[in-house]
Amino acid sequence: MIRKKLALIAPVLAVAFFSCSKDPIGVTPHTSSATSNWRAFLPNEQTNTEHWFDSGFVSNDVAHFDYTNVPGDIDPSYLHTGFVNVVPGGITIKVDSVTFTERVIVPTSGQGAVAAYDFFLYVFGTNDSIVLRTVGTSEKVLSNQFTVGSAGVIGDASLVKTFNQWATVKLAMTAHQASFYINDQLVKTVPYTRSIGTLKRIWTGFKGSSGSIDWITVSYGTKQYMSSNFDLYNPYTAFWNN
Repeated sequence: MIRKKLALIAPVLAVAFFSCSKDPIGVTPHTSSATSNWRAFLPNEQTNTEHWFDSGFVSNDVAHFDYTNVPGDIDPSYLHTGFVNVVPGGITIKVDSVTFTERVIVPTSGQGAVAAYDFFLYVFGTNDSIVLRTVGTSEKVLSNQFTVGSAGVIGDASLVKTFNQWATVKLAMTAHQASFYINDQLVKTVPYTRSIGTLKRIWTGFKGSSGSIDWITVSYGTKQYMSSNFDLYNPYTAFWNN
């Protein structure tokens, strides 16, 4: 399972194609003090090998890995598509007080769709990590997870979700509580005690390759610490501020 792969790569990580109209409220114009690039990551869980891509996964203003480009050694039933970004030097963001937001779609039919249509967001800090993973079918409920360090839930029925339509997913960190929202509706809150520390990297994606991501931000109130719009001019760039 992907959670096993997470444990392996955490130390070393320092259908049809879906187009969309860009959501105008996702990313606002700004200046940045640092930039970094997103990379696509497709693990082969059967052979414990990894495939990394620095380009070729952004088109029509969304991040989307075309199924026809999936490496042939990956069994489709084990396919996971991830997008990884490492925080650049000089940027210091405390995970315990920010909000991670992204606009995502994971179709449950068509080319690249693979049950159980998981969506995941992993946040790595200097002290600990956050795992948010939903599944789209109740038969796989035991595969979902929302944990902050050692606190949280696995196999929770509230985390059985599908994303056949574009949705805004939010992970809000406040007062040692992690709250998961879909389209501003609270899904689950997990209390925790150990600080996550300073943000080091973000890994997000889904089971299969049918999904797409429109934009991603890290913010505190109205201040944006990171924004990625996957647009024509900066397709792979994340813009960062302290």
